Amino acid sequence: MDTEKIMPYQGFDINSVTIPDLNEEELNTISKYIEITRHVQEIHQLFAVFRYNLISVLSTYELSNSDKLIRRKSYLGDFDDRTEVNALIISYISAGKTLTDSLEACMLGTESVHDACREYKELLSKVYDESFSYRLLVRLRDYSQHGHLPVSIDNNMFCFDIAQIIETPHFNHNKSLKNEMKSFAEELLVRCSTQPHYVFSLAVAEYTAAMAKIYYEFWIRIKDAFSSLNDDFSRLIANHPEYIIHQNKNFNGWFFYQLDNTLHCFNTKEASSEMIKKYTDEAELFYDGQEKELQLFRSSIRMVKMEKKVE
Repeated sequence: MDTEKIMPYQGFDINSVTIPDLNEEELNTISKYIEITRHVQEIHQLFAVFRYNLISVLSTYELSNSDKLIRRKSYLGDFDDRTEVNALIISYISAGKTLTDSLEACMLGTESVHDACREYKELLSKVYDESFSYRLLVRLRDYSQHGHLPVSIDNNMFCFDIAQIIETPHFNHNKSLKNEMKSFAEELLVRCSTQPHYVFSLAVAEYTAAMAKIYYEFWIRIKDAFSSLNDDFSRLIANHPEYIIHQNKNFNGWFFYQLDNTLHCFNTKEASSEMIKKYTDEAELFYDGQEKELQLFRSSIRMVKMEKKVE
């Protein structure tokens, strides 16, 4: 679904609709309502893209606590597993970055929710601080954008080769995360006498659970702001029912207004409140599901606690 459409004037009789002369307060009410409605629809679409990329990973490879390379689908073309898994993971974590950027921008751009905005920023920081996997994959998104492949394959097993990632030339790591990765590598070498390979499946599972929490908490915090803007808009329409078009069959129930010398319109029959509830319920279902999956996964492997170090 397009959140906005550009309609040409050709074939449209502008005289067939009434364009109300709105004052500044009314235009402000409408603009805020339209913008938050557009933005949350876009966020829902970005979440769908994020989930699509996750499903692409899970439908191509079976993720297990052994991290053994188990393919579910046949190869596409002549690409090997290293190429395919990196293509999938890079797309996945890039979709996650785009989604979180949009979530934060929407929250920051919504007036009258200063407390909710502050709480949400604190939540983002808390999720980042508490999950090494989330911190790692967020940074590996930047790493991949600089031309490096984040996923390695060793003895037919997927992994994030921490030593290789640390020593990659021409890329400056976040200082705190780099120190964490070095500590992780040193501990494995001392305690296990093994290469510092971070569990691929666990990283994906923890990153997904973190993203699910970030997404769900957004809807919990934005719904009050949306409800307030929706109430303001509903009062405007209730006080001025003449603003709604009824005589034009193609735009029955639509509202036309002019802003910055451009004609805008939207369908007042679309139930925005129900839309927000639907999106919130979907987010909660996804969050609960990912939390359960993560707990099951963690119970099947030996965990090493990784805490964020203060610079």
